[in-house]
Formats: sequence, C-alpha cells, structure tokens
Amino acid sequence: MRYIGVILFLFMLVGCSEQQNLGTIRAYNGEVIREDPTDTIVMADKEYPMRGEVGDFTVFDADFIAGKAQTYTFYIWFGNKNVDKQLLHQDEIVEWNQSANEEKQNALGKQIKFTTIESETFEKQNIATGIIEPLSEEEERFPLGTTAAKVVTTMTIPSNGVWKLEGSIDGQSIGDVTVKVN
Repeated sequence: MRYIGVILFLFMLVGCSEQQNLGTIRAYNGEVIREDPTDTIVMADKEYPMRGEVGDFTVFDADFIAGKAQTYTFYIWFGNKNVDKQLLHQDEIVEWNQSANEEKQNALGKQIKFTTIESETFEKQNIATGIIEPLSEEEERFPLGTTAAKVVTTMTIPSNGVWKLEGSIDGQSIGDVTVKVN
C-alpha cells in the first residue's frame, strides 16, 4: 500500500511538472522573461536610451502603457550576433561589416512581424507589423550603424506586466526585447 502512495505521489509530481513546463517560457525558448536593461548610446552630448542590447535588437526606451496605441522605434543590427566585435582584428571587422551590410541590404523594405509574450500567462499574440528601413544620417553614427536598420511601428500592448516583444521576418526570429508595461 505504501508503494502505491509513493507511485501516486511521483505520478502527481511528474504530471504537475509537465503542466508547469508546458505553461512556462522555458517550454517556449529555454529562458525566463525578465525586463531587459537599458543601454544608452551617447553621441555629441545627446543620449539615446535603448531597451535591449545595442548591437543586437533594441527599442527606443519609452513609457510603455497598456492598452494605448503608441509608436515605437526598433533598431536591428545585422551580421553574426555571436561575434565579439571588440575582439575582431581590423581586416576581420571590414569583412564582418561587408557581410552584415549585405544582410541589412537584403532586409530593407521587408515586413517585420511583432509578437508579444506575456511573462505571467505566457500568452502569445501578433500585435503589429512594420517595414525595415534605413537609419537616418544621425542614427548611422550609432555604434556599428552601417550594419543597422530600424522599424517604426505603432502597437498596442494589451495589459500591464513584463512583455517580450519578438520580431520576425518570414517566420524567422531576428531578435527580441523585453519591456515593462504600466
């Protein structure tokens, strides 16, 4: 009888952990959703606060207000995102920039789809689209600006909480950033 109790307990434990894994972000992409830190680009006494990592995928930091349509500017850096740009030698950085610039040129004019994933419920929904466009002359002076592009889009984030905003082109993820929505 005692073994039956142990077996039932183990069955319940396994059953609960499977349900929990199916309902968590770990089942989605192996990580927990947390608000990304702010990264700031400083140029000529002007600051550009970004949410996310400069050199990868960011959104111009703003007040994110639930249920309100707002316009956001996302920045996408192309090229091998796993390369430590600080450690590249001069000839390697030139080759890397050429490759990243080609990738950017191929992406310009394409539609990007934005999906949100809420950190508590893991609710996922498509909320906006936008077109990838070149940076302004001023923005091209950002770090690695020649390998970057932007998307300006209007979206409404459904409710308060921490939300992951994921961008994809033709179903392929190109990056994500996580923000706190008030």
